[in-house]
Amino acid sequence: MDEITPKFNMSFETIGRAAPRHPNVLRADWRANAQRFLLGFSVVVLVAIVAWPLLPRRYESYATIVMRPTDEEGRADRAPALRQSLDESAIQSEVDIIGSPGVAATVIDRHRLIDDPEFNRRIGGVSGRLRQWASVVVPSLAGPSRNSDQIRAELRQKLQQHLNVSRDRRSYTVKLGYWSSDPAKAVALTSTLLSAYVDDQLARKRQSIDSMTRWLNERVAILRSKYDASSRTVSQFMVQSNLIDSGEQIALDQQLTSLGTEAAQVRARAIEAKTRAQALTQLQKAGLLEQSPEVLSSPTVQRLKESLAATFAKPVVLARDLQAINAEITLEASRIWQAAEAEAQNLAQRDVLLQQEIQSLRSVVSQRRQAEIKLEELRREASIDKTVLDDALTRLRDQTARADALRPDIEVLAQPEMPLRATFPDPLLTALGTLLLATLAGLTMIWRPVITALSGLLRGRA
Repeated sequence: MDEITPKFNMSFETIGRAAPRHPNVLRADWRANAQRFLLGFSVVVLVAIVAWPLLPRRYESYATIVMRPTDEEGRADRAPALRQSLDESAIQSEVDIIGSPGVAATVIDRHRLIDDPEFNRRIGGVSGRLRQWASVVVPSLAGPSRNSDQIRAELRQKLQQHLNVSRDRRSYTVKLGYWSSDPAKAVALTSTLLSAYVDDQLARKRQSIDSMTRWLNERVAILRSKYDASSRTVSQFMVQSNLIDSGEQIALDQQLTSLGTEAAQVRARAIEAKTRAQALTQLQKAGLLEQSPEVLSSPTVQRLKESLAATFAKPVVLARDLQAINAEITLEASRIWQAAEAEAQNLAQRDVLLQQEIQSLRSVVSQRRQAEIKLEELRREASIDKTVLDDALTRLRDQTARADALRPDIEVLAQPEMPLRATFPDPLLTALGTLLLATLAGLTMIWRPVITALSGLLRGRA
């Protein structure tokens, strides 16, 4: 009987396929297939509905900033920001700083993410509890121990995975934020990220200003020492060269003027005396000295001439008297000639002495002029040192002003806000995926009729 039944069924199916089926039978088959399809479809939909509340949520919170360079005083100014463009490398560097370990460490410490199961899974969840239980029961199953540096490195990597930084290539706007399963935590982490990034930027700028300030302080000390040394050099040189006595130059000028006038007069008199002495010498050599105007105009010679005339007027002229008078005239003429030569020599010597004195005064004046030139150079060097010192002091005061007016190079356009809905899972995409899977599940339940229908459809078109 068991052997006959399969043959009977096989023959029945063969007859059924060969013979046209009754409408009631077709309607029953359609209902059965629809029920199987709905069964598969409903199972998938029910599983999706049950699993929907259990799916992990992902809430994202963003803050929007715009990169704006500031001026030297640290004040944000839109005009320079529009004139001075930030290149791609500079913006990318700022994006890298947002995800730097220093900023991440601030977020980790402020929110104690080392105790947060979402970021440090070894302390929470089933795996964490099993690991703690294993470490107590079987220490060898607990795994290798980790130090604090390794834990913080893993936390930074995990936090980096939760970080989202995006920017529009056509502008200086940057969006930054974290995602988390808790919307409040996402907002808190993003707020901390924004403040930590701003603090890090201000710290870097403050460090640059402090470094420049220290360098300027050292430079000011060196320049002040140099200026003090140059000032002392000017004062010492003024004392050594006696330039501190401003009246000496006036006295020297007056002496040169008076000596110059006197030397000119002496030079004229010396020339005149020399000429007269030379004339008398020539007359003396010619024996005509007594006929010279100087001798004839001498009162002594004139008196002797009168005595000679009176002697000639006497009735008896004694030769002895005439010789005596002529001898006195000759002697007086010789004295006049010698006096003229002596005067010429004296005036020549006086002219030489005056010229030497004038030369000596001119040497003193020349030395004083050279000293004044050198003093002017020393004063110029001291003035340059003073100018450089004043410039360094001005820059140092500007550094103080920059430190007082320190501002970040960004402008916050939007603070992080509480996300109203999760970005994952998306309800629309989840619904579409569920419908697609449910449809595939239903079709899987009736795959044989579907294949048969498709085959018949293809044969009918052929």
